[in-house]
Amino acid sequence: MMQRDFRYVLAVDGGQSSTACVLGTTGGEILAVGHGGPANHVHQPGGPERLRRAIVESAGEARARGGNPPRFAAIYLALTGGAREGEEIARANFDAEAILAEGDPPAALASGTFGGPGIGLIAGTGAVAIAETARGERIDRGGWGYLVGDEGSGYWIGMAAVQAAARALDGRGPSTVLVERVPEFFGAPNLRVVASRIYGFELERPQVAALTPVVLDAAARSDAVAVGIVDMAAEELVLLLESVARAAAFAEERERVIVATGGVLRPGNLLWKKLAAGIESRLSGFRLIEPRFPPVIGAYVLALRLAGVTVDERVIDCIGRSSEHFPALAGKRPVRM
Repeated sequence: MMQRDFRYVLAVDGGQSSTACVLGTTGGEILAVGHGGPANHVHQPGGPERLRRAIVESAGEARARGGNPPRFAAIYLALTGGAREGEEIARANFDAEAILAEGDPPAALASGTFGGPGIGLIAGTGAVAIAETARGERIDRGGWGYLVGDEGSGYWIGMAAVQAAARALDGRGPSTVLVERVPEFFGAPNLRVVASRIYGFELERPQVAALTPVVLDAAARSDAVAVGIVDMAAEELVLLLESVARAAAFAEERERVIVATGGVLRPGNLLWKKLAAGIESRLSGFRLIEPRFPPVIGAYVLALRLAGVTVDERVIDCIGRSSEHFPALAGKRPVRM
């Protein structure tokens, strides 16, 4: 039976479709997991309350399942947006020695490197990359949002599919099975209805991003238009990685690791294979890896570091063994767009 360290830490991973929270000890033992709704669009009407509810509900569930500790050594929040607001919410609702909220890239990286150096790539609804050097420097690229950037993301792929289908339907572009597959996916009678739902904000960005598997399946079946979309998505993600790697100027071999997360990048799918090929040919010496744990465990690692814990092999081993009691944390990462 593992020996417990009863200083507690709380880690929150707030995504655009759902929020996860881990309650654990400073010894690396995970005690409970909680879940909440989306923590997105914080600057839109209702956004601050949605963020507050996601944090409080996910943390409340984890605390209730884990013995309801009254005080924490550290609370770390990885959020897709609204880090400042998230930190204020945590300070207003929890008692902790240290509280820090950041964007989600550092936690994504830590889910594969456990706090070590490397590049973290998130390709979900959006797309962003972060580099952390052995010297502790952080550089980020991308993350501009769907109106300005996010090339190669799930939303970008989904919109490219809708646009390609529209061109094919008009006769302005090559034929593609996406003409039928896109409306079918949304349960719409035709593409015009899909377009009206997008303009009417009936289809939110994560729903459009959820088209990615449809595009990947069409590409795997040799639909030339779908193949072109996947090729361009891979190219954009490689460009993003090249940009952040160039800015970081990694000097050590151990820094040259790329941790890929997000619902778009699934090991073995066509986009992953094309991304891996691009990295091999254009980012010499870099390794592409799938993280062992979901991003919320990366947030937990960063919560431990915030509490002054050295995340060594003993702590990592404890995280691994205790996570086996929680199916959502063990094995393959859950799909998150």
